[in-house]
Amino acid sequence: MRERRVGKGQDSGFLPNMGPVSTMWLREVGIGTLEELESVGLEEGFRRMVMHGFNVNALMLYGMEGALRGLHWNAIGDKRKADLRDMAARVKKELL
Repeated sequence: MRERRVGKGQDSGFLPNMGPVSTMWLREVGIGTLEELESVGLEEGFRRMVMHGFNVNALMLYGMEGALRGLHWNAIGDKRKADLRDMAARVKKELL
């Protein structure tokens, strides 16, 4: 079975919601596949990007959530988006 890589591409194994910059940032913090993102989790992945100095916000969490759920970030419900915004604010407050 082939690993699904994080990022856009012609290959159907690439994840939705992840553009070239998001892909680069995820790879820089050690997340290069969907399986790695699932293993690390949204909060830890976001935390790693903040600690690495990347200018991430809740939109990055929306994209990561959509990738994990196999849907476009616009399809994420309002309640979940509010939870992700809270997570982003909390992580940034803890680290910055």
